[in-house]
Amino acid sequence: MKKFRINSIIFISVIAVIFGCNVFYLVQLYESIRKNVEREVMAAMTDADIDDLMVRAGRAQALASNFTMQEDADSVNSKAPRKAEASTYRDKNGQLISVRTEADGTVVEEKALLAEETPYSNQMIDAMSKQFHTIMDKYIGFDMVVMDSVLNEHLSRRYIYPEFVAVEVVNGNDSVLFSNTKIQSH
Repeated sequence: MKKFRINSIIFISVIAVIFGCNVFYLVQLYESIRKNVEREVMAAMTDADIDDLMVRAGRAQALASNFTMQEDADSVNSKAPRKAEASTYRDKNGQLISVRTEADGTVVEEKALLAEETPYSNQMIDAMSKQFHTIMDKYIGFDMVVMDSVLNEHLSRRYIYPEFVAVEVVNGNDSVLFSNTKIQSH
């Protein structure tokens, strides 16, 4: 009977260790999948933002060409887009320099130290996106339907199919700049 008891304790202990290892593995697997999905969603949001900027740039170009066709338009009071430029580069000191030329000719230069833990290409894309938003947001507003559909498309390319997708534009302080009517109805 003593042998049976010892064998039972060993057997139960082995099952408990295997169970503990499985729980640990499942927790690590969950964390890995969660991080991958977060990374994929952030990449989809970045891609959707760039696509939205391209759509709005096309609309701005169409408005600019329509504006030049209108002979009686008052250029002082008009909100038609004018030419503006943005560029970003890395200087010899390792700083990311963003230069923006506004439509009125004003040149704005912003400097930022490159973060070593973030890839250079990501920092460049973020800086360029910020510059384009600064220029574009003055002339062409956000179309939340387009933004929602573009984000949904980029998520589905990554095999992420959420039941509900809605975009809101927020600033650095998480204050909503442009709300989405889909969010308010839920």
